[in-house]
Amino acid sequence: MLKLNYLIEGFMSLDLTKELIIERYKFIQDKQKHLDNALSSNVNLLVKLLISVFTLVFATFGMHLKQPEIVSIQVTSLVFTLSLILSLLVSTIFLLMTISNIFAWFGYRKDEVELLKQFGGVFQREKPKLSNLLSWQETWFICALTSIIIIAIVTWYHAPQLIDLLLKSF
Repeated sequence: MLKLNYLIEGFMSLDLTKELIIERYKFIQDKQKHLDNALSSNVNLLVKLLISVFTLVFATFGMHLKQPEIVSIQVTSLVFTLSLILSLLVSTIFLLMTISNIFAWFGYRKDEVELLKQFGGVFQREKPKLSNLLSWQETWFICALTSIIIIAIVTWYHAPQLIDLLLKSF
């Protein structure tokens, strides 16, 4: 009777362990999907924000050119500068979030590889490699964000000259 109870507990323990591994694997997969969705959401939000900022700047410049008594050069300069600052801040936040998501993804992938090794079977995953860097969407989003940040900083630095140049060319 004691042996039978020990065997039953052993089978229950084995089933429970397998169930926990499966649930942990599902959790990891869910988190990886969440990180992928977060990237898509961030890209969409950034595009919408940049379109809004450009629209505001062009509308302000257009109003200044048509009615300079209503929209002064100071207001135009302020809108231009604040738009650059907003673009810079938002891009920096998205850059940091993307880098954070990459580190989180590496952690989840490492856990996934270890779980699959423990579970056994023919389906195994390799540890993530940095050599696949060019195939990641995050890499190109980081490149775009870095470009936006650099352009915003350089433009902000030269804002007075650019505003004069733009207003004189119309």
